[in-house]
Amino acid sequence: MKSACISAILLLVFSCTPPAPKTDATTANAAVPTQDSLTAVKQDVRCQEKGKLIEKFEQNNALFERLSNEQKELEWLKITTKDGKCTILDDIKTANHYSVTFEDWDKDGFKDRIDNWKWDYSVSLFDKSKNDFSRHINGRFCGDQWDFDKSKNLKFQFLENKMGGIYELYQLNGAEKTVFSEISILNYDTDGSDGGKVEIRKNIVRNGDDIKFDTLTMDAKLFTDTRPKENEEYEAQLARTKKAIESYWRKNLSLFLKK
Repeated sequence: MKSACISAILLLVFSCTPPAPKTDATTANAAVPTQDSLTAVKQDVRCQEKGKLIEKFEQNNALFERLSNEQKELEWLKITTKDGKCTILDDIKTANHYSVTFEDWDKDGFKDRIDNWKWDYSVSLFDKSKNDFSRHINGRFCGDQWDFDKSKNLKFQFLENKMGGIYELYQLNGAEKTVFSEISILNYDTDGSDGGKVEIRKNIVRNGDDIKFDTLTMDAKLFTDTRPKENEEYEAQLARTKKAIESYWRKNLSLFLKK
């Protein structure tokens, strides 16, 4: 009788114990994603694409690799930061009279993007906060940029073309370019004569391809000093013209700077 009671008690205890939770295949395999896997999901799928390495450089704790697929005639820039995050700039194209280079254009220690065309180029400054080249400067450039007044960030350049070109006096504030004066040099008249033309411009406003400006009265000395001379080497002509235009601007700078 005593053993029967003990057996009944044990049976009651086991019958009151809650059953173990069920596990199915879905629950067992539902692993919590790691930080690495979350980062991988965010990666640009093009980061895995292989290509021929054209150039690479490091700046701002990131690796920049320029790659190409010659069969598809494609080029792209792969940017990988120290934490493994990767982004792709795929608008690097090649064409006739067009190329892209990366160089420290503004001399701040970081390479910038230069889009080179036949006669000029555009500049996109490196953005340290984004590790990209999104600080695009409005306007175009050609060849060397000469200092005019460092204290005012004033520079000038020569935008060359087949018939002469335009000398441009401008100011740079970060990625913002303000043009104060243009002196347009036409070495030959459109009718074939050798008279040429010089035009002095100020109050220049651009809207896309449209441009508006005021024209100043021609300076006789400037016109004479910028005329090509017989049997003069082209480089010597350019040096002489540059000197004459810089001298003119320095004597008349107040006419162009906006107050």
